[in-house]
Amino acid sequence: MEYIDIYNENNEPMNIKMEREEAHTKGMWHREILVVVVNEKNEVLLQKRSYKRRYLPGKWALCAGHVQAGETEKQAAIRELVEELDMKIYQKDLEFIETYKKNGRANRKISYVYLARTNMKLEEYRIQEDELTDLKYVHIDKLIKITEDDDETLAFGGDQYHLDLFEKIKNNII
Repeated sequence: MEYIDIYNENNEPMNIKMEREEAHTKGMWHREILVVVVNEKNEVLLQKRSYKRRYLPGKWALCAGHVQAGETEKQAAIRELVEELDMKIYQKDLEFIETYKKNGRANRKISYVYLARTNMKLEEYRIQEDELTDLKYVHIDKLIKITEDDDETLAFGGDQYHLDLFEKIKNNII
């Protein structure tokens, strides 16, 4: 079981730990991380979610995950990168971009967004096969275009938040 800390809508700790699925079922505010991995060619790493995943199976997504109870956001980002991609990175190498809140029906989250720059080639990653099936790099300009076009293969296609995020990252990396 994975336990997460619960927060109020103002991102203040409630001093409550809850099992992740229970938190989602009850619509509790919690923290997640989102890491945009970018290589030297201004390409963003996308990971294809396993078809066995409960949410968004088979969709291309960014590295993301829950912040576990007692964990910092940067610790969670590093843990997710290591677990999902076997990517070695240090806290100092994560560039904080922003936080955003999403008040969804079953997922009330406060996401901490980071940029991670890398020179890793696709063949250097080792994916966690129960969570992912494939990886690819997509140039930031193409990613913006296919997100705008609401590409159904993307976990975030047509999402205005992601469009704004990718534009911000484009301005940051180019």
